[in-house]
Amino acid sequence: MSEKILFVDDEQAILDSFRRQYRKSFDLDTACGPMEGLEKLKSGDWAVIVSDLRMPGLDGIQFLSKVKATNPDIIRIMLTGNADVTSAIQAINDGEIFRFLTKPVSSVALTRALYEALRLHKLVIAERELLEETLRGSISVLSDLNALINPEVFGRSSRSKRIAAMLGRTMKLDDIWKIETAAMLSLIGTITVSQELVEKWLRGDDLDEIEAEYFSTHCQTTSSMIAKIPRMNHIANIIKYQEKNFDGSGFPRENISGLDIPIESRILRVVNDFDRYSRREKDTKKTLDRLLNRNGKYDPTILGALQTVSGIESKLSISQVSITQINTGDIFVEELRTDSGVLLVSRGQQITELLAMKIRLLAENRKISQTTVSIMKSK
Repeated sequence: MSEKILFVDDEQAILDSFRRQYRKSFDLDTACGPMEGLEKLKSGDWAVIVSDLRMPGLDGIQFLSKVKATNPDIIRIMLTGNADVTSAIQAINDGEIFRFLTKPVSSVALTRALYEALRLHKLVIAERELLEETLRGSISVLSDLNALINPEVFGRSSRSKRIAAMLGRTMKLDDIWKIETAAMLSLIGTITVSQELVEKWLRGDDLDEIEAEYFSTHCQTTSSMIAKIPRMNHIANIIKYQEKNFDGSGFPRENISGLDIPIESRILRVVNDFDRYSRREKDTKKTLDRLLNRNGKYDPTILGALQTVSGIESKLSISQVSITQINTGDIFVEELRTDSGVLLVSRGQQITELLAMKIRLLAENRKISQTTVSIMKSK
C-alpha cells in the first residue's frame, strides 16, 4: 500500500523547504505547479497530495477537483497563505479536501495532518478492498450456482463473457470487469422463464413478439436481483437493457435508443445473439452476415469490432487432458455429460472451481466413464 506524499506549489523555494523538512519522516516528492502535479499523478501511486491554493492556471480547488475525479482514493490537503474562509468552505463542502491549513503552518500541525491523512488513506483502501472481495464473492457464488443449476445457460454466459471482454479491449473501454460481470450474470433470471422457451432461445431460433417480450422479463428479474448487491447498480442497469435494440425497438419498452443505451448493454445485445446463432449456423462468417443484415438492431461500431475479434478462440491450441486434471479456467471444446446423460459442461464453457470439483468427484465415483476431455486454456 502506497504511503507516498506529493507536495504541489508554484514556488520552488517552498517545495525545497518541504523536502528538507519532511524527507526523513515521509516518502515524498514535489511538483512545481498544478500541471506538473497532474503529470506526476500519471506516473506514481500516491496516498496524499498537499496543494497550495493560489497557483496560476489552476488554483488549488480546481487542481484537487481533477485529482479527485481521476484518483478518488488519494487524500487531499490544501495550504493557503490567505485565511480565505470562502475558499475553505467551498473546498470542504465539495468534498475536495481532507484538511485546509493556513500558511505559515507549523511543523507540528502539518506533520499531524500528514499522519492523519496517511491513516485515512489506509482505511479507505482497506474498505474498498473489503467491498471488492465481498463483491467478487457474491458474483462467484451466483455464477457457481448458475453453473450447477443450468449448465447450458452458464455455458452461454461464460462464452459471452470472453467475447464481450475481447470486444471491450478492442474498443478500448475502461473497467472491462463491468462487461465481464454483466455477461456472467446476465442470464440468471432465465430460471423464471419457461424451460421450453429458454431452450428455443438457446438453439438460436427466432422468437415471435409475444415470446420475445416474455423471455425479456428475465432481464428485469436479474437486474432487480443484482441491484440489491452493494455497488452493483451500474451492472444491474447493463443487464436491464441487454435486450434493447440500437434503433430503440426491443425491450424494455422505454424511450431509449442509440448511444443512450449503455455501451455494455449494446455489447451484450450483439454478443448474446452472435453466440446463440453460432450454435445454429456453426459458421462464423454466416453468423456475422446474419447480424449485419439486421439493420437497426445492433450498434454498427460493435459489429465492426466483432468482425475483428471473431474467430480468435479457434486459433487457440487445443489439448487433451485427463478428466481428473482439469483446472479452474479451462475451456471445454465439447460438452461433457454423465453416463446417464446429464449435462455437466456445455461447449465453450469455462470451468469454475466448484464445477471442477464436481466433475472430479463424479469421475472418481464412476458416474463419468469418459477419461479425457479437449480443452483450451484461457488467456
